[in-house]
Amino acid sequence: MPLNRRGFIKLTSGAFLSGCAGAIGMGACSSWRDECYVPWAPEESYRLEGEQVILSPSVFGSLAAASNAVKLVFGNNGEAVERVILIHSEDGKYHAFLDHCTHNKKELYYLHEDKLLRCHSGRSYFDMEGNVMKGPAEMPLRVFPTRQKADCVIIEMTSGVDDV
Repeated sequence: MPLNRRGFIKLTSGAFLSGCAGAIGMGACSSWRDECYVPWAPEESYRLEGEQVILSPSVFGSLAAASNAVKLVFGNNGEAVERVILIHSEDGKYHAFLDHCTHNKKELYYLHEDKLLRCHSGRSYFDMEGNVMKGPAEMPLRVFPTRQKADCVIIEMTSGVDDV
């Protein structure tokens, strides 16, 4: 059955708009957010002692399993001073980064499947050592050394590589 002009316009405009939405990323927003979501660690699961953060992964289940991440926040009188993203990699190691893109200071997301950190703007990507994989960021992330002791993870806040 042949299409009349009105039917053709309805058919092609719907397909065109769907294609545009996919091209600019509107169709993938919800799946990208789900994949990249990094929960905040409960305040009772970590504490700041001098220049170290002492964290117990057993207090919250999301970090106990490998290939997961959490965010920590340190503040003064309720204002966030520093945010850290902590990742438990599949090899059992923990990786801690300042939760700021070096290009625009936006927060980072962890891409579980790709094992990359992605800037909130979606334009800069970093590997698990904090190196820039794709810009516009040119400088690596600030990386904080971590170590495990008994059932705790310790993040050394002062001896990180600070290129921010």
